[in-house]
Amino acid sequence: MRDEAGFTLIEVLAALVAGSLLLVLLGWTVGGLVREWRKAELDPAVAQIEAAAPILSGMIETAIPPSTAGEIATAPDRLELIVSPPDALRAAGPLRLTLTVEKQGNAARLISSFSAINDELPPKAAERRVLVDNLSAVRFDYLLRPPSPRPQLPALVTIAMTTKGGKQLDVAAEPRITAAAGCVFDPVTLECRP
Repeated sequence: MRDEAGFTLIEVLAALVAGSLLLVLLGWTVGGLVREWRKAELDPAVAQIEAAAPILSGMIETAIPPSTAGEIATAPDRLELIVSPPDALRAAGPLRLTLTVEKQGNAARLISSFSAINDELPPKAAERRVLVDNLSAVRFDYLLRPPSPRPQLPALVTIAMTTKGGKQLDVAAEPRITAAAGCVFDPVTLECRP
């Protein structure tokens, strides 16, 4: 018998079908990524939320347990708690962080502000800052700990932000009493530092 080298027609067709399926799958994946990128590019609020998420989580995670009933406020449109100061403001001692929802017509935005408990803050550090703008809704949700005679931090804080395009993005953070947060928000430079 003669031994012929090469592929049979069936093997060539099977290879073509497999290659075609891989190309279709690759095209579908790349197309989906491009659509998501364009959608995020068209909605600047999504980019703002993604940039603010680690900052918000870091601030909430560095919360200090309250010592009096007036040191923490939890409401659907406002969160107020005491946080550790960033290195730049270490001399000021603990700071009062207030996150509020400000509504203007059918738009909402998330604003942060710091105030000193003991001393005055530098004017730049005490300014109100817009963290996320041009949203349709912002809401704070809390998972509270069991009742206690002492005031305490929530077990979990969730900030639900809905863009004008209808996309909801949530930022959730657990106030940590003993563990240090991954980063500390610096209100002067507006950066999250390790």
